[in-house]
Amino acid sequence: MTETGPTHGRLMRGDAALAVIGGIAVALLTVAFRMLASVDLPNDHFMTLGWAQQVLFGAWPERDFVDPGMPLAYLPSALVQSRWPGPFSEMLLTSSMLGIAAAATWVAAARLSRSWLVALGAVLLEVILFPRLYAFPKVLAPAVALWLFQRYATAPTRGRLVALGAWTTTAALLRHDLGAYVAIACGIGLLLLHLPDIRRTTRAGLEYVLAIGISVLPYAVYVQWAVGWPEHLRRGVEFTRSETHQLFTDLPRLGEALGGGRDGSVAALFFLAHAVAFLALVRLIASRRSLTREARAGGAVAIGLLVLFLPVILRKPIDARLPDLAGVMPLALAWLLGEGLAAARRTRVVVAAPLIVLLVGVSAYAGRAAWVLGHIDEQIDNTGVYAGARGLRETWEDVRARGSEWPWARAWPTREQPAVIRYLRACTLQTDFALLTWPAPEYYFFARRPFGAGHVEFLPPSAFATETDQRQMLAWMREQRIPVLLTNADRHEEFARTYPRVAAALTARYRDVGSFTIYDGSRIVISARSDLRALGTWGDEQWPCGFE
Repeated sequence: MTETGPTHGRLMRGDAALAVIGGIAVALLTVAFRMLASVDLPNDHFMTLGWAQQVLFGAWPERDFVDPGMPLAYLPSALVQSRWPGPFSEMLLTSSMLGIAAAATWVAAARLSRSWLVALGAVLLEVILFPRLYAFPKVLAPAVALWLFQRYATAPTRGRLVALGAWTTTAALLRHDLGAYVAIACGIGLLLLHLPDIRRTTRAGLEYVLAIGISVLPYAVYVQWAVGWPEHLRRGVEFTRSETHQLFTDLPRLGEALGGGRDGSVAALFFLAHAVAFLALVRLIASRRSLTREARAGGAVAIGLLVLFLPVILRKPIDARLPDLAGVMPLALAWLLGEGLAAARRTRVVVAAPLIVLLVGVSAYAGRAAWVLGHIDEQIDNTGVYAGARGLRETWEDVRARGSEWPWARAWPTREQPAVIRYLRACTLQTDFALLTWPAPEYYFFARRPFGAGHVEFLPPSAFATETDQRQMLAWMREQRIPVLLTNADRHEEFARTYPRVAAALTARYRDVGSFTIYDGSRIVISARSDLRALGTWGDEQWPCGFE
């Protein structure tokens, strides 16, 4: 086996300062761009905030409410919300996580490609894919994992391997499947790094597994105490039922990739992601004897992460899920571009020139498609940058004001905030629970009330519909005071069909006292518990207020 040189796959000594300064710069710029461009948090983000708020109300994950296996996705939010409640602080937290991911991508892509220019392109692609803020674990986990693996590959010490194992556990606690992807990809990387030395390979593998086992032990003990691992895993499977219908359906057609507009960009990025995975894998196999162990192993981790993400993360709706590849696709593409540039340097000009033109064209094609998909023109305009320093300052002040002062009405994710938010806050106790029968976790967060029945949102038509789950919901409800129930009348039939025992109990215990209409035209019925007496009324609607 031949190797291209001892520095291939590493940063040169003179590049260390550029790595640090560049990493800090891309992190800060990413945070600033996301804070100024992200006008509001989307509806789905409030699932995370709902869990975070539940913890602040004294509930224990899994024992008191269902956590499908992502505690580190919401516990940092709980910590921030305890000191600085509101959407603004959550935006700052999650934007900072994307900034850290951008810094890790900057260094990792430079090591993969041996080019700071390619690294800059990888970071730009990651940013303009514009992943949703609550999806930061999918961007952060693979980027930091690859960076930590590269650190170990350049200097295989036990301490660096322990750090990689600890981060693998962190990825699993951000979301259990992310930990699996990182462990598999890094395991393959360790094999390629140390083989054919069987003894060293075995030792590294055992130390990596041991590091994961020790770091995950406290969480494993906690889960066993709270609910038991069999039940925890069963709940995780139940949670995935709400999304299994989204796999491998309504895939883009190849011809659409040649068209313009948003549909063309979606198709282009979809097929480009698969093409990058395939071509990079072919290149890795073909060049296995010409690469250093470090370069081969690092490339295998980057490619492996992309291959593992594609079948599960990239599901329906494709346009909403493509940004979730922001943490893996730019890294695999950086490795492929680096190999292409290296091949171009080794060939004659007549061959190198067309190859470089092809690589630049593919990169520009990916960038243009990501630009359109992420509505980057609109996002840049949202920052106020076209008005100069004054525009940026005014945008920052507006973003901070809309997400820092309760009831955060201007931060409501769908048009005008309904009056029921202020009603719940004014007419129920802080220790009271609220309950909604349709997926709208933002109501709990904005009203500052814990969610009842152990679920931040019901997920019909298939998730948590078993007898076991419904019995647990009813058991939680018996221990909770839920004076007010909100029912989506337009979706109640689906709710009652999926959760018949829960629906029957609610019908028996609650009486209708009012209604209102939300942004999509659905009628929301307000019901009060029949065994509680209202002390007064609230607002022009005369909704019952103050229950005893």
